[in-house]
Amino acid sequence: GILLGLMSYKPHFGVLIPIALICGRHWQAFIAAAITTVVFAAVSMLSLGIEPWIAFWYNIPLARSVFEDGLIRWGKLPSLYASLRLAGAGLTLAYVMHGLLALSVAATVGWIWWRKPSLPLRASVLVTGSLLVTPYMFDYDFAILAIPVALLAMDGYVRGWLPYERGVLVLTWVMPLIAVGLADAVGVQIAPACIVALFIVATRRALLNGTIPAAYPAA
Repeated sequence: GILLGLMSYKPHFGVLIPIALICGRHWQAFIAAAITTVVFAAVSMLSLGIEPWIAFWYNIPLARSVFEDGLIRWGKLPSLYASLRLAGAGLTLAYVMHGLLALSVAATVGWIWWRKPSLPLRASVLVTGSLLVTPYMFDYDFAILAIPVALLAMDGYVRGWLPYERGVLVLTWVMPLIAVGLADAVGVQIAPACIVALFIVATRRALLNGTIPAAYPAA
């Protein structure tokens, strides 16, 4: 919980964490994360004053216009929202489609954590889902994908593989090298599709909870 609270400096990637902790009935971790977040914020005000918080509040409209008006090229923002804007979709349609995806992912994360499969598998679902729910994601955030890729690769090595899983892991690992360049060149951002595929792999393995059919032996 303390470690999760310290991650609050990047809050748009923590939207699913309260859902996971509540659905998983991890009350101690939830309370510790909440207290740590408040203390972390208080320490920042004691150290830097309240002015940065005021500036943050007043700069929200500017930050919003940067993302909504395309002042940063869409190819560097590999969320579904930005990918749709890159493809020519309007603001409302892009937000609605991204919202539907975010709600679906949030419901899935809550369901998986309620069922409580092994921690590596539900952590893979949570981390991958966190990259899907936020519309404001940059290409350097691809580094977070190393966590679910590593956890799922180890689980597959130990327990066996299901169809297409190894291909999805390899594609997800390689994707950060080509996604932005491809988006700039042809106007198609492949990152959301790759991350959704990884989310499906993580969810399927979490539902099976390590019980892999005998037809698909371990590596």
